[in-house]
Amino acid sequence: YARIHTWTRTRLCSRTYTHTYTHTSGVCCVGGIAGLASQETARMGNVLGMTGVGLGLTATLGRWVLVFPKQLGDYYGPNQNFVAALTAYGNSYELALREARQNQIIAQSPSNTVKRQYPLTVAVLNDEAIVDINGGVGYMPLVFEGLSEVDDPQLWLAEDSCWQLVDQSVHGKDFWQVEYNENTASFDLIFNVNQDRPNDAPAFTRYYLGDNPPALQIIHQSNISSSSVSDSVSITVFSGIDSLTLSPLIDYLGVPTADSTGGWSWTGPNGFIDSVRTLHFFPVDSIHIGQFIVQYTAFGCSVTDSFNIVEGIMTKIEEITHAGTTIFPNPANDQLTIQLPKSCDDILVEIYDNLGRLIQRKEQQKQQSFQINISQCLPGNYNVLLKADGRSTKHRLLIVEE
Repeated sequence: YARIHTWTRTRLCSRTYTHTYTHTSGVCCVGGIAGLASQETARMGNVLGMTGVGLGLTATLGRWVLVFPKQLGDYYGPNQNFVAALTAYGNSYELALREARQNQIIAQSPSNTVKRQYPLTVAVLNDEAIVDINGGVGYMPLVFEGLSEVDDPQLWLAEDSCWQLVDQSVHGKDFWQVEYNENTASFDLIFNVNQDRPNDAPAFTRYYLGDNPPALQIIHQSNISSSSVSDSVSITVFSGIDSLTLSPLIDYLGVPTADSTGGWSWTGPNGFIDSVRTLHFFPVDSIHIGQFIVQYTAFGCSVTDSFNIVEGIMTKIEEITHAGTTIFPNPANDQLTIQLPKSCDDILVEIYDNLGRLIQRKEQQKQQSFQINISQCLPGNYNVLLKADGRSTKHRLLIVEE
């Protein structure tokens, strides 16, 4: 790989020095070889030779000089994008500028660690890796480091169509290289991948190193009101009271991730459609009861799954059905009294606003009547969810100013 420098006036001096070192190095090396031709001049030849090597190293370490074909007739390669660039920018700085701009890649991975961008290096996980590359021109190096062994490695590409095996071989396995790292007792595997696309269009590719490309898998995630996250497919809610969030993830090589490189789409009851990953319902309405189908698509691969939203059955507490449950006063402004017909062991009261947000929560033990301070609640309509001994009731509450 190479870094392209566009020379400015302030860099002309260093460029001149580089050329001077290069030419002087050549003269000294030739002189050194000539000096070694006889015993009398051998010492001088040795000095000149060492000087030439030193100047050559100085020039090499100081600056890389990249030389392009000057015009179309100087290039005989098959790269049509470069032919077009030569035609448009030949014998100008714009040819180098094109290379510099398009080689500014952005690489990321949903499952592995990207160690460096130049050369692009990815740490494997159990000898597997996934990496996404945005940009690049021509062939670029792609290094996978930390492999425990290298035996017929397989590289896969996903772009417009789902996983295709990359095979650039001409004479057997000649399109990849292996390097053993003594410090880590592991192998580095190097490929050169083609990021050229027709008409110099930017490439956006996903590569997978391993035997079998991973199938996409949706991880179910949801939570109701203030409850913890659940992985259930079927979710029971109380419409008009509960808030609900559906936030699926994608599994990549066992790593859950909210992958942003792909696209999400939803369909649901009553013509519902959306194109985000996370759905919020504040609160859940009766029109949301039913099946929500979610699809994720990335680099030509897709997966579909669903969530089932079920309406909960609100029943009065069986032990006190004959007398009913009362909340008063209603409207209220300061204190709210909860009156049960008999004492219950485990009591939970939750107050929600009209957006389904939990405003207040109170737990009681072995009570029949108790009060809740609602003086901090703003005037408006609220829903009160009362749970006692495993049964639930819901009530409408109006809070007014004093």
